Amino acid sequence: MFSDSFFEALGAWQRGWREDQAERIKRAKNLLREADSLPTQFRTVSAPCFRKRFLYIGDFSRLLAPDGFVPDGIASWTLDADFADTFKGVEREGAVTAAIFRCEPDMDEVVVSIPALWASEEFRRAAEDYRVRNGVEAEAIWKIASRQHEVVLNRNARCLEIVAFSGRSSPFEELCAAAGVPPEDYDAAWKLLIDLGKQPEAPRYVRAEQVRRILERVQAKIESLQANVP
Repeated sequence: MFSDSFFEALGAWQRGWREDQAERIKRAKNLLREADSLPTQFRTVSAPCFRKRFLYIGDFSRLLAPDGFVPDGIASWTLDADFADTFKGVEREGAVTAAIFRCEPDMDEVVVSIPALWASEEFRRAAEDYRVRNGVEAEAIWKIASRQHEVVLNRNARCLEIVAFSGRSSPFEELCAAAGVPPEDYDAAWKLLIDLGKQPEAPRYVRAEQVRRILERVQAKIESLQANVP
């Protein structure tokens, strides 16, 4: 059931591609081909999946289009919402924001569930045999295993599935002025926030209704810009 070519495709996928998108596409195709013959139990997900995706200016016009998605194709999601929050940080140079997507995938969207693989005694025995034989991707497979709770899906990231955005607050002095804090109390206000574990100006996530308000503001800005185009 678990051939060496499957282990090689899985290990190469988990090892990553250092942002080389041509290599990503190659590995995605290999994994899709090798996982296609797996039993249903390894291609089924019965819990929500989460994915962090860094968004750039051009992504918002696609997200806010009538069909509302950014193309994703074969990509890694996770069953662990906390892992999605922390994976690859909260910010990236050039990106507008990091967005967290939450979905409940259809069965035909699941390429492979890595937690389901490691829950299988048959898979663990095959993986151990592959390691004993010094398989090419044995190190990556055993090092990462299912620690990332990774599920590989073949689907787009849809606007209505966004559950969080990352961002920074306004400068601390502006926040104090807006809240009516006098300048002589700024140091005390800063210390209070730090004691509460709320680092001023540090990147963090906004969720729920704030996400909807952000999307509405971006939509209004896009419509305003389009209206002023001759």
